[in-house]
Amino acid sequence: MKKQSNEGSISMDEYCTDLNLFKGLLWGTALSIPLWLSFFGWLKLFIGFLE
Repeated sequence: MKKQSNEGSISMDEYCTDLNLFKGLLWGTALSIPLWLSFFGWLKLFIGFLE
């Protein structure tokens, strides 16, 4: 059974989980922006060839 912590305090496990979530969101954003830019670039080229 998990011990109840004092109100207002945060355990190390909760801190690491929040930090990992933040790191994951940061990496996901950093990697997805170039992918979206390249996707729209290819789409623009493809539409240009169709016209």
